[in-house]
Amino acid sequence: ALHMLTNLIIALKDCVSAIRERKHDSILNEVLGIRLWSCAPMVREAILELVVNLVVANAAFTHTCLQLLVYSFLTPPGPPKEEVDTGPWRASEEATIVQSSVLAALEKVLMMVPTAPSNLLPLVTQNMPHKLRDRETQCLYLAAVFNLAERRAGAPIRDGLLAAVLEHLLSIDVEIRWEDIVDVPTGEEEEEEQEEE
Repeated sequence: ALHMLTNLIIALKDCVSAIRERKHDSILNEVLGIRLWSCAPMVREAILELVVNLVVANAAFTHTCLQLLVYSFLTPPGPPKEEVDTGPWRASEEATIVQSSVLAALEKVLMMVPTAPSNLLPLVTQNMPHKLRDRETQCLYLAAVFNLAERRAGAPIRDGLLAAVLEHLLSIDVEIRWEDIVDVPTGEEEEEEQEEE
């Protein structure tokens, strides 16, 4: 079944110039509705190739395909996970693999479609995670945005991406309460006590 699905997606990719937005809406919705985070790697790669070819062949699909790629910066929504703060954040191996694939496809789109950067920036900005979402979600999304900004294809919108990240971080910072701030010993207290003695 997995190979059949992959072959179907590859067949769609090979005939993207014949695909019409209204005529083939249902099959595209089915294929583009497959969650990139929960499918097999070969299916994910086939979908990403389809997305790139679809945007390049028909500008009518630009918004839909860019939206899919931006939504795929994060894992699909699910039940909240228990947060365990074990030091600096690090993406899981799976997250790194999926995000790298998504960003590589996005980079191809940005390089081949001149209007894509101007369409992408509002999507990235509008889909920033809510300020109350967990640390994993915030870090995963921002890692993707920073990675995009560092790439050559992200250069035309780099300033906009970084401004959006800054605004987002400020909105999160405003929500920090005194109760949330942990009193971490810095060593200065000990030095002050020694100076007083």
